[in-house]
Formats: sequence, C-alpha cells, structure tokens
Amino acid sequence: MPKPYDAATKDLIRWRPADFLALAKLPVPADPAGVVMLDAELSIMTRAADKLIRVDGAPGGSYLAIVEFQSGYDDRLDDRVHLYTAMARWNYDLPVRSVVYLLSRAALSPGATGRVEGPGLTFAYDVIPIWTVPVTDLLEGPIGTVPLAPLADQSLERLSSTVDRVWQRLRADVAQERLGDLVTQTAVLMGLRYDTATAERLMQSVLEMEQSSVYQAIVRKGIDQGLALGREQGIEQGIERGREQGARDTLLRLATRRFGPPPDPARAHLNAAGLAGLNELLDRVLSANGWDDLLGK
Repeated sequence: MPKPYDAATKDLIRWRPADFLALAKLPVPADPAGVVMLDAELSIMTRAADKLIRVDGAPGGSYLAIVEFQSGYDDRLDDRVHLYTAMARWNYDLPVRSVVYLLSRAALSPGATGRVEGPGLTFAYDVIPIWTVPVTDLLEGPIGTVPLAPLADQSLERLSSTVDRVWQRLRADVAQERLGDLVTQTAVLMGLRYDTATAERLMQSVLEMEQSSVYQAIVRKGIDQGLALGREQGIEQGIERGREQGARDTLLRLATRRFGPPPDPARAHLNAAGLAGLNELLDRVLSANGWDDLLGK
C-alpha cells in the first residue's frame, strides 16, 4: 500500500508530468502530448515505474526522464538512481535524464550526492532539495508544482500567505472536480514539514477566506482527508524510527562489547545509517575483527 506522501506525488506527476520536468529545467516540447508517462516493464524498477516519462519533440530530441521524490533517508539513493537509469536506457534505447526531488531535510544523506563514480564510471543526475526552490517559482510556475509551495523555505508569516495563494491559484486554474484531490495532496505534503496543528490552522485560513459554500465543502473535505493521511504517515514513520533506533542500540551494544567504544567516525556512521544498513551491520558484527572491518573501511 503506497504511503500518503508517495501517493500524493505520484498523483501530481501523473496529472502534469511536464510541469516537473520544467521545474528541473529539463527540455519540454511545445506540444504537451509529447510528454507521456510510461508503465515501465522493469521488475527491478517497480517503485519507479510510475515516474518514467517519455519526452518527444523537445529541443535536442527524444529522451526518457526518471523523476523520483524522496521524503526519507536513503544512503543508497545514488546507486538506486544509477540502476534505474541504466535499466531504462537498456529497455528503451533512449537517452535518460534522471532527477530526484528531496521533499524534506530528512532525505539528506551521504548517498544522495547526485553522482556515482568508480573506475571507468561517471554517472550524474539532478538532486533538487525542494526547500531551496524559491517559493515564487512554485507559486507562479506550472500548476502541477503549486502544491509543493508550502515546502519551500519561508517564515510562518509568509507561509500563511503562501497557502492562501496556493488555493487562489488552484481555484482559478483547475477544474472543480480536481480541486478536492489537490487540496488533499497539499495538506498531505505539508505534513513533511509542519505538525498537524500548524497544517490544519493554515489550511483553515483558506476556509475562512472562501465564501462559496460549494468551494468551502471542497476545501473542508480535502483538509480532512489530507490531515488524516498525514497522521497515518506520522504513525508509520514513528514505528519505523522505533525499529531503526532499536537496531542501532542493539548494534552499538554488541559491537562495543566486542571492539570497545566506537571512535567518533564509527558513531557518526551508525547515526546516519538507515534500518536496512543497520541490519546488514548486525549480520556482520559477530564475524568482524574491529570497527573498521565492520564498517568496511
């Protein structure tokens, strides 16, 4: 079952894929029909299959675009995007441009550099922390990226105005039957940066601004659905963080008993590792000969 943040970004990019290419400054054709989402038949790419885009008629010729949205820590992100890119190029025999939007600072990791280098290998892709994008670019740019505007760096005072402007832009440029989904997606994405009470207060200002009972009903339903999904995601994240911390504490206790207290670089490595990485280290702790051997140094 997709997580709320994943579902929100998936819906947005399927609705307006060209808008996310434009935000990444990738070439976009004048005819929107030239931008098509592909259902990739790559079993190894099941997570990315709904974010593979074929672009025809753009300046410079046809190409594929892989667009990923990252909301959590992944110390293998560089390798994963490299793998997706290589598989897409192999299957479709077209140039591939890959971009990852980091939706929160929790997604920052040593494995999200935008480069993979090795003997005879240099691979690069675009990493765009969404909070570094000017809020005006999101508010005034393509309609598909407008729900991301609350994630840009800004004061709480400015944020209230941003949320109001998101609604004004959506109300003016989007068909009524689509509005509820977009309000829901905006509320869900706000949960990546703000607590539920703050998100609800800010979204409530839209209700107070809107006099039409029809649009009030659309906003109210979107807020309720979005905040409910956000709470669900918060519970899942709490459980995941608990598992991660439990694995970290167990690993630190076992490794300290065998090798002595960890040096600062080893402690930093453990603090940065995700659950999958910690479990791999737990599998090796009894056979390793020391901290450097455990960490592969």
